[in-house]
Amino acid sequence: MREFGQERLQESGEDTVLRRRHRGWHEQLARQADTGWLAPQAAALAVRPFRERANVQAAQDFCQAEPGEAEAGLRIALHVWPLYYWNAGHVSEGRYRLGRVLARAGEPTVWRAQGCCWAVSWPHERAW
Repeated sequence: MREFGQERLQESGEDTVLRRRHRGWHEQLARQADTGWLAPQAAALAVRPFRERANVQAAQDFCQAEPGEAEAGLRIALHVWPLYYWNAGHVSEGRYRLGRVLARAGEPTVWRAQGCCWAVSWPHERAW
């Protein structure tokens, strides 16, 4: 079913537009979870990236594959890093995804600098 839908979307010529909108939505979701984890609604915000894991990964994969989307991929990875990759124990996946998008990010930006710092400073797995 998924493949059929993807084929139809590609045939329509709107696949990149839709995937970019999908990426934007999940980037916003990740940002809300990251910036709102000290807010009264923190529990509700924190759960959403976990429930949307496949969609967040699809958005990251789009950023990895699509020219010009590397910085958006960095933002998503960095927003979900402490909450999802680190706290939930998915550090290896986080390091892998962050490394892939860093390899594509060419221009020196604040996001790239933060990504480089996090990629080398966080341990491979939680020690506790």
